[in-house]
Amino acid sequence: MNGPRTSNDTALQRQLPVNTSADMLTLTDLVAAFRDCTLPKEEWTHLAHLRVGAWHVHHFGGPAALAMLRAGIRRLNDSHGTTNSRDSGYHETITVAYVRLIEELFADLAAGVPLERRVELLTESPGRSGWRRTSPR
Repeated sequence: MNGPRTSNDTALQRQLPVNTSADMLTLTDLVAAFRDCTLPKEEWTHLAHLRVGAWHVHHFGGPAALAMLRAGIRRLNDSHGTTNSRDSGYHETITVAYVRLIEELFADLAAGVPLERRVELLTESPGRSGWRRTSPR
């Protein structure tokens, strides 16, 4: 999957531009690379995980996003040759915790806050983002 692309590749199977970090890709391009398993292993960073998770929560809500992320992360790991086991690859507890955190943050933000800004707030240091819990737990 990481070899050169040919003209027979589908539109969904696009290759990342050379020397482009996944952390700098548009959210749409990052999610597309995640979903079609063209995101290189070294680009599947913590920030990329959060950005992809936020996109899924925004578009599908927490429960559906969790199911999609569960399958998608495992599929991407498989494409990288990473074993999904108790000690490697996909981690259920961490994924569930982050999906819940993202849901909570998004619920506290005004409906008109654009997705890209929501993701920025999620990934900024808590003291710098200006986000404070407004709803009770």
